[in-house]
Amino acid sequence: MIAGNESIAVEAPEQTRADRLGAWSILVRNPITVACLFVIGAFFLMAIFAPWIAPRDPVKQNYLAMSQGPSAQYWFGTDRYGRDILSRTIYGARPSLALGVLAPLLAGVAGTIIGMLAGYFGGWVDRVVSRISDVLMAFPSLLLGIMISAALGPGFTNLIVAISFAFLPRFIRVARASTMSIMAEPYIDASVASGQTWFRILRKQILPNISGPLIVVATLWVATAIRIEASLSFLGLGTQPPAASWGNIIRDGLTEMLVNPSAVIAAGFVVTLCVLAFNMVGDAVRDVLDPESRD
Repeated sequence: MIAGNESIAVEAPEQTRADRLGAWSILVRNPITVACLFVIGAFFLMAIFAPWIAPRDPVKQNYLAMSQGPSAQYWFGTDRYGRDILSRTIYGARPSLALGVLAPLLAGVAGTIIGMLAGYFGGWVDRVVSRISDVLMAFPSLLLGIMISAALGPGFTNLIVAISFAFLPRFIRVARASTMSIMAEPYIDASVASGQTWFRILRKQILPNISGPLIVVATLWVATAIRIEASLSFLGLGTQPPAASWGNIIRDGLTEMLVNPSAVIAAGFVVTLCVLAFNMVGDAVRDVLDPESRD
């Protein structure tokens, strides 16, 4: 019974601090995951401190040292313009990692808001959002990114918009499905009955309980964003020369692949290593946030 105008403060069940620490200890218990975290940290440090790490200016041309193989002076060799491949590879981490973080972040924020509103209100809002998501999901992320990049034009900012839009329907679906699942819980009905606003219910009750799947999706899609950035830069729709990115380093290196494969090997290796590290960490985060996978 509730006397007078008193209301019940209904809160969603949350994990205790000990439960969270116990769950996340799984992440650092696996040596492979720890190694991948170190690799990711090394890439971010390389991108942040590129001006101090890179031995040379990545856009400076040396016509007396064109298309040279690895040597004591140029560890990764030089490209057809005489630019140091090692320096360009180091600087290429900047657009790749920046886009790899920003695109899933922007798509995650927008997709979470849209998906939560569709799952909470249902009706015509849910039908419209679902149909638009179905249309966008019919296109692979890379193809959708190419289409949007071609429409917007080349450039790093346009590339972020294109990849964010390509990722948007994935986050909408996850947020919508998770919200609809939470809506069936008794504490949601109790919150509505106690007079809480829809905004408060979404912010206090639903968002904390659907954050796990969204974090997993965002972590896994960082690797996909890096791969798509490299692909679009390779096609000339991403970072524009003379600025360095891993994709355009590979594209420039293909013209002399048989003579000097250093650029293709170096950029291809760092793309593979970075994507693999993020995928491994994403799988580990999924195991941590999935209660069924815990002991």
